[in-house]
Amino acid sequence: MLSWVLVDQVTPTPIEARAALAEAGSHAAAMRRTDGQLVRILLALASTYLLVAVVMGLFPHGGSVFAGLALAVIVVGGLTAMLVMFWRIRAYSRNGILRFSLAAAAFTWWNAVVVGVSSWSGWWSQHQPATHFSVSALVAVVPLIVAAWLIGRR
Repeated sequence: MLSWVLVDQVTPTPIEARAALAEAGSHAAAMRRTDGQLVRILLALASTYLLVAVVMGLFPHGGSVFAGLALAVIVVGGLTAMLVMFWRIRAYSRNGILRFSLAAAAFTWWNAVVVGVSSWSGWWSQHQPATHFSVSALVAVVPLIVAAWLIGRR
């Protein structure tokens, strides 16, 4: 017969237990704030993508020096803002970073589908208005907006 030896376990006092729960709650709140940063990064990506699409829709075929300069400023500014937001995050929650990664993957696949259908259907053909490109971009950012909403509501 096997006999088990019980080791004395230290049971925390009610005050220590409340302090431990309060500390765990503060750590959980910090992780939720981190997820809020991920929401801002998704929204920055969506807005950068839409701003580029609007400029390209307004100035098709590189019809303006302003368009090239505006595109450079938008892309560099958007990427810089996203990198700064990423660097400021000290820790990621597992669920937050998983949702963020899934949102990025969904955007990549959905964007490929939107581009393929727009090109195949003639929506982006030479004789169509350039604003069709902007409309396609608006459809393409749907996964980013939905993911930002889902992550942000937690």
